[in-house]
Amino acid sequence: MNETHQNLIRIGTDILSASRNELYLSMRFLDLALSGLRYEMNLSSLYVGTDGEKILFNPRYLVQRYLSDRVLVNRAYLHMVLHCLFRHPFHLNHRDEELWHLACDIAVESIVDSLSVKAVRLVVSDKRNEMYDMLRRELKVLSAEGIYRVLEEKKLSLQEFGKLQLEFWVDDHVFWEHQKDDEDENNKDGDNQDNSNDQQQQQLEEKWTEIGEKTETNLETFSKDMGAEAGELLQYLKVENRERYDYRQFLQKFVTLKEDMRVDDD
Repeated sequence: MNETHQNLIRIGTDILSASRNELYLSMRFLDLALSGLRYEMNLSSLYVGTDGEKILFNPRYLVQRYLSDRVLVNRAYLHMVLHCLFRHPFHLNHRDEELWHLACDIAVESIVDSLSVKAVRLVVSDKRNEMYDMLRRELKVLSAEGIYRVLEEKKLSLQEFGKLQLEFWVDDHVFWEHQKDDEDENNKDGDNQDNSNDQQQQQLEEKWTEIGEKTETNLETFSKDMGAEAGELLQYLKVENRERYDYRQFLQKFVTLKEDMRVDDD
């Protein structure tokens, strides 16, 4: 590894570390989530993105954003952390891929825009506010799943869809692609498919589920001091964590039922 390469890694890592520290000082309830991603330079993308395990960055993009306004880097960092916290990279589930990515971005940005924390505060555009107002008339919580359903029903034109993508785009979701690829391969090869990638993704999702549950507990404690500021994020986490918990409870009951049925057959 040559010296230039090492310097690029160091610069990118320093910028991301500074961003994480600034976010932590403002939002200590996110300590576990902010520490949940390591950093890796990746020149296959011109931007930044996450695969749920690490933030993959192009150092030139990070430097440009940092010099322009470091709040932009802070917002991108928080944006990616929230994607992981809500397990967005793991829940494509045969949805329209581009529409799902847009719904995830809108959901995350609605939370970032709702925070009055100096580290991430920017003026919210009229177009964003119009979208949030429309969605809140339809949804109690602006979750990615709910937003996806609303956008699907709206049957957006290509022009409308493109404008929304430009408005809410922050990070490169190309590193989510392996999720869809794994699903496709499993459909082709069935039980004979090597499940090592699936197991790795399952472990990552379980990791973020645990972080999400602990973050919810932290938020309930901190929300007494923060008031409405933590409200939207807490609401979202409650919905996400409850849905995952209810599903695990269902699976447990299903396993018990199958065991009981086997006993009866004997």
